[in-house]
Amino acid sequence: MSSNKTTININDVPRFNRKQYKEWATKMESTFLITYTKGVIDGTVTAPTGTEPAKPTSPANNADALQWSRYTAQLQAWQIKSASWKQAKKAYNEDNAKAKGLFSVALDIGIWEQCKDKTAKEIWDWIKEKYSKETFVEILEDFRYIRDLKFDLSDPNPQITNFMHRYQCLPMERMTLQTTPTDGEPPATAAANVRVVHQSMACLILLSNLPLATSNVGNTSVYQGMFETIMKETQIAHLLLTDVCATIRTTWASRFGHLKPSEQPRKGTFYYNEPKGKGRADERPAPRPQAQRNTAIKDKGPAPKHLEQQQQQKAPAASNSRGKRPFRRSNRGGQKKASARVAAPSSDFLIASAAITIANQPSRPAPTAHTVAHIAPTGITTRREFEQGSS
Repeated sequence: MSSNKTTININDVPRFNRKQYKEWATKMESTFLITYTKGVIDGTVTAPTGTEPAKPTSPANNADALQWSRYTAQLQAWQIKSASWKQAKKAYNEDNAKAKGLFSVALDIGIWEQCKDKTAKEIWDWIKEKYSKETFVEILEDFRYIRDLKFDLSDPNPQITNFMHRYQCLPMERMTLQTTPTDGEPPATAAANVRVVHQSMACLILLSNLPLATSNVGNTSVYQGMFETIMKETQIAHLLLTDVCATIRTTWASRFGHLKPSEQPRKGTFYYNEPKGKGRADERPAPRPQAQRNTAIKDKGPAPKHLEQQQQQKAPAASNSRGKRPFRRSNRGGQKKASARVAAPSSDFLIASAAITIANQPSRPAPTAHTVAHIAPTGITTRREFEQGSS
């Protein structure tokens, strides 16, 4: 008997419109448990049989004490039975009314009009008798769904759950199975409930739904190796859905489980192409050999000649003519000072370069005169000197 009062949102009550009876019945049973009306549906809570117990007749006024004593005992027993009957009747009526209220919300208006005058248990049994037998169209719809379901390279867990749910919607049939004979014993037969689509056939359908290898060489099939291993090591008649589903999960986890969720394949991706530069080490192409340069020193051109060096010494400030003129202060004495920004040539460099130039040039007559350059703070001065005894 129900003594708890529980409210439920009518939007949470599952609706039934003559389709998918098994799914609706499963959800409806949960609703009955929540509202404490399961006893009315399964028959454990029934209406009291018969009518209310009748009150015993009181003895006559001139009855003796023994008759009054018996009457008193009968009256007490009647009071207990009457109170129990009324309580059971009230509890049943409350649960039955609550269950019928759930049916009025859950059932389609056409179905409810046909059974609204029945009790809650009678309504439940009537719906089960009328709609529990699945039609051929519904069975074919479930079979086509699992056959045409295509798996992608995203997380296989929700895809496997969806496949198993629709496979379990297929009806069961009572069949006689024959066991495998043992040594010296004939095969035995046993009756069992088997789905219209055998489990081994469901395994083949599940494997065919995976993105396997195609003629396109650029498409990488993640499940191709797993498929070939299952076909080689296991007989088709011995395939189990639990083993195949576990193998699919393991294969996907070994290939993509270590990646971040943002790097894992998304829904709608059926084949995986390794991005450039991020492939596996065993699939990366070998680096191409590159020619090595002998030296990184650039050629400075031909060696300068002695005459060119003298011309560069005479015009040291020519390099600044194209750029910005350096800041100069006026000299009170009227003499111009050389800019500090102009680097003075080194005599050691001139001598070394001259020596190298002379060594690379053909032999010439010795000069009879030479020019001497003097570097001073006021600038560069030159003078001509002649050798003694020169002709």
